[in-house]
Amino acid sequence: DSTGDWSSDVCSSDLSTVGNVIANIYSSALSIQLLGKHFIAVPRFVWCTLLSAATFALAYGGRNVLEDIINNLLSILGYWTLAFAMILFIEHFWFRPRLGGYDVSAWQDQKRMPWGIAGTASLLIGIGFSFLGMAQTWVS
Repeated sequence: DSTGDWSSDVCSSDLSTVGNVIANIYSSALSIQLLGKHFIAVPRFVWCTLLSAATFALAYGGRNVLEDIINNLLSILGYWTLAFAMILFIEHFWFRPRLGGYDVSAWQDQKRMPWGIAGTASLLIGIGFSFLGMAQTWVS
């Protein structure tokens, strides 16, 4: 029976997709809880439920235009990744050696952490300049 082989492949593909989505949702819920004390107070299963609902809503809403969504997302992600990588590169190789390295003892003390204004501004400037050179996603 040839349908048995085909159906087991589809079932295997579906189960592997579900497994990947579950890992991403759980990781995202954990990341949300790392944002601060208020987020830790909400149980992780609540965050997982909210993220699952958001994933379903986005998947259901974009099911007919998936190719366009993926093309636009990958274009934007490529530009954003370049800007973010340059920020990290300049920070690590230019600023940190001059400032004496990283203060790893301050990573969880909010009063000792920088506000991140320079990083946010440089990211926004990098994204802004990438829009000027963009010839696809929002310009065409």
